[in-house]
Amino acid sequence: MPMNITVSNEEFPYILVDNFYDASELKEIWEELDYLCHPRRMARSSIENGAAWIGEDQLKYSWSMWLDDFFGPNKEKSNILCTNRKLFADMNMFQNHPHWAMNDVFSFQSYSTQIAYYEDNDEYKVHRDSAKLTCLTWFYREPKRYTGGNLRFPMWDIEIESKHNRVICFPSSVPHQVTKVSMEEKYRGKKLGRFVMTQFLDLAKNS
Repeated sequence: MPMNITVSNEEFPYILVDNFYDASELKEIWEELDYLCHPRRMARSSIENGAAWIGEDQLKYSWSMWLDDFFGPNKEKSNILCTNRKLFADMNMFQNHPHWAMNDVFSFQSYSTQIAYYEDNDEYKVHRDSAKLTCLTWFYREPKRYTGGNLRFPMWDIEIESKHNRVICFPSSVPHQVTKVSMEEKYRGKKLGRFVMTQFLDLAKNS
C-alpha cells in the first residue's frame, strides 16, 4: 500500500504517516521485535526500572527497553536501529510543516529509541515526554487481537488509532496518553499485543 502523509497544525502540530515501512523493512523489524519481546530482554514497568510516576501514581504499565543501551556501540547490528533511520532520511516531510517544532528537526542532535509492548490492562496515563519531538510507530500481528491502545491527546479530546505501520510525530511537551488495552485470555502471552517504537529527538546532550 502507498505511503499516506497527513499534516496538522490546527489544535497542535503533528505529522501522521500510514504504511510507512515497506514489506522488506517490516520483515526485518518483526525479526527483532520477536527476539526482544522476552522477559530476559524487556523489563516490566516498575519503580526499579524507571517507570513514569507522579507522586505515588504509576503512569506506565507495559514492557519496555531502550534499544540504544541494549546494542551499545554495535547499533549497526540492530535491524530496527538501521531501518528506523528512514524516518529522518527525507527531511522534506518535516521542513514543509508550518510549525517550527517540526521544520527545525535538522537541528536536533540527540536520538534515542525505545521499544514497548502492551497486553491486557496495560496503559500509559497522561504524561509529557522529556524530549523535544516524539515519533511513535505502531506494530501488531494481523488480524488485530486487542482493542484500545490508542493515542489520546486529552487537552483537545483527540484520539489517534494505533494502526499497524502508522507513524505519528508531535512535540514531546504535548500531554498524551495510551488508552487501556484489552485482550482475550486466549491471545495473551503470544506476542499478539501492541508494539510501539518511540524515537525521541532532542538537542545535543552536552548543550
